[in-house]
Amino acid sequence: MNQTLSRRIGPGLMVLFVSVLSATSVPRATAAFESAAPPQSTEAAMRLFLDAERAEEEGDLEAALERYELVAQQFPDHELADDALLRLARGRWVMGDAMGAEEVINRLKGSYQGSPGSAGAFVLEAEMTASNARGVHDLQDARETLELVPTLYGRAEYPTMEWRAQALLRSGEVSMLLGEVGKAAAAFLEAIEDEPASAWTAEARLGLSTVLLRSGDWVSAMEVLQRIIDEAGEAGTDLVVVEAARRRLSLAHRLVLRPSLGQRPWASTRRLQVSGTQFKDPVGVAATETGRLALVDEGIPLVIILGPTGATEIKKTAKDVRHPFFTPDGSACVANKESVWFPATSLREDFEVPDGDDVDLLEDLRSGTRGIFGDWLILDGNKKQVLLFSANMTYRDAVVGGDSSEPVDLERDYLGRIYVLDREANNVVRLGPDGTGNVRVASGNWRRPEALALDELGNLYVLDRDAKMVRVYNSTGQQLWEIGPSLPGGIELRSPRDIAVDGSGRLYIADKDLPAVLILE
Repeated sequence: MNQTLSRRIGPGLMVLFVSVLSATSVPRATAAFESAAPPQSTEAAMRLFLDAERAEEEGDLEAALERYELVAQQFPDHELADDALLRLARGRWVMGDAMGAEEVINRLKGSYQGSPGSAGAFVLEAEMTASNARGVHDLQDARETLELVPTLYGRAEYPTMEWRAQALLRSGEVSMLLGEVGKAAAAFLEAIEDEPASAWTAEARLGLSTVLLRSGDWVSAMEVLQRIIDEAGEAGTDLVVVEAARRRLSLAHRLVLRPSLGQRPWASTRRLQVSGTQFKDPVGVAATETGRLALVDEGIPLVIILGPTGATEIKKTAKDVRHPFFTPDGSACVANKESVWFPATSLREDFEVPDGDDVDLLEDLRSGTRGIFGDWLILDGNKKQVLLFSANMTYRDAVVGGDSSEPVDLERDYLGRIYVLDREANNVVRLGPDGTGNVRVASGNWRRPEALALDELGNLYVLDRDAKMVRVYNSTGQQLWEIGPSLPGGIELRSPRDIAVDGSGRLYIADKDLPAVLILE
């Protein structure tokens, strides 16, 4: 029963929580909350609880929740009751019943004070708030809830409670999103140094390494990452965390260590091979931190989604396909001229803007992204504007564009900030996570800027289509490297149309006339 239970990721927030409510991560009792149930009740409660777990493992969540509810109702004094209620709350949230989940959370916090489940209720409550955040204040509320756990469940009274470590970890992650690096580092360090070793220790180290990398202390970051890898398998470390550590270590080697030794970040180039597909006119590529890829070939026409191992997840024909992108929850999307199209479900979202007393349907979508608060930012070629829409596609404002402007691509960074590449102004501007503000962060004498990408260190990649070059800038706008027209290995760019960077620092270039998607590593 060493099962990591499923989690619900809200439509507007990046994935904060690697694993939630692990079936084996919570001590079954504490000194302040011991069961006094008779042996027969204990056996019956255990059987019912195990039946619920089995149903959940088999995918029958409704049956599982019914059994968890029965455990809590029939055996309220049993040591499993609080865990059953916590799983019930989580399950209701997964099924979209937020109000039902909140009701169970309140039962836990009121009737089972001092239990592991009541501590987990605070963490779940914070997760719900963060995953449905619609602004900075919601993230701040989530962090305040998480900070209650170490206060209410101190180490002296609850020496082995793992929820405290998890709350510290999640608090650090929320602080990262809020841009409060010092608070994030303090929370990660407390989880690492002051809490017993657990499955959360490696995650806290991963968070700390991220702070160190983005702060420029790459030597310390690499030491922390290597420790995660060396200690893989200890204290139930999640393999997802170990793989993330390996990606970050590769990123540091490629983008920091190699340049510090006077070497180029990318030493070789190869063509991406997709089983059963011969590229004709590849014009789009997008990558996630884990290495998932979204590819667009307008000549076939075809949209392909590849998993981190290169296996094909989705392959669908589609006309008028343009820039692909991934939303914060990992959904692949494609700007499809008149709509945003989701290849996994074939769902299409249309966007309308007011035009006097009428509404005008956007008909020249070039690119887009979704912010961490659920908002949509859509780049429309006809209007030459980046338009902001709420989570339900209600028009809010034009945030970039106008006279002497021609936005051609946009990207979202690890803090949810939005970057827009402007061909006419020959610059890149940055907006806040809510689409407000407008700060120029890079500019150049580009001949025909075509596409924009960002890596996990905050570096900007600008593809100059006519110059057949990719130029890389740091977060302050200083140029670091140039790539092209001749790539490592001797491949010559012909008509590059799009670029992407994954969590390992590998650079992808879609070249229409080669025709190929190239991988630089």
